[in-house]
Amino acid sequence: MCAAYSAPATSGAVARMLARAGATVVGVDYLQQTVDETKADVEALGGIFYGIVADLMDPAQTDTIVEKTLALAGRLDGVANVAGGTRPDEWLPLKRRLWKCFEAR
Repeated sequence: MCAAYSAPATSGAVARMLARAGATVVGVDYLQQTVDETKADVEALGGIFYGIVADLMDPAQTDTIVEKTLALAGRLDGVANVAGGTRPDEWLPLKRRLWKCFEAR
């Protein structure tokens, strides 16, 4: 499982959730510090984490992420893209029933 992210709080939560579920996590961030902190969190849970430092806003840096993921983890089963942010007006209007589809359990 590859998780691409940029916001430490959100990305760390997703990485920890995936690790608890038994996934090998490949995390991408433009800050080495965020990669290192997330790696420590995942490994503290007994999980496996590989970090890639790349700016997801730069296509030249994103073009090699899948190749690097395969080299590090050997396979790619899914992608959780939690990079970037949203504005409250983009998600607050969602009806409760639809919002439940997005909740992580």
